[in-house]
Amino acid sequence: MHIVPNNEKLFKYGMTESSLYDICKSSTESNIHLFWKCSNEQPFWCEITKIFNERLNISDEIALTYQTFSFSNVDTNIK
Repeated sequence: MHIVPNNEKLFKYGMTESSLYDICKSSTESNIHLFWKCSNEQPFWCEITKIFNERLNISDEIALTYQTFSFSNVDTNIK
């Protein structure tokens, strides 16, 4: 729904000096980068995946993707 005010949008409207993500400064701060793609977020998602697999006693690991987690059918080419 694009309700999170990220630097990509704030920069577009002249409300910030850069569109880069303040933490990694390596990519534009879009919602996908902010919550999913940034390497700083990967440890969090690995831990969430581990918890799901342990709690559900699943022999095959559940693969969380942006599309399944966000209930989106947008093709972002993100795994």
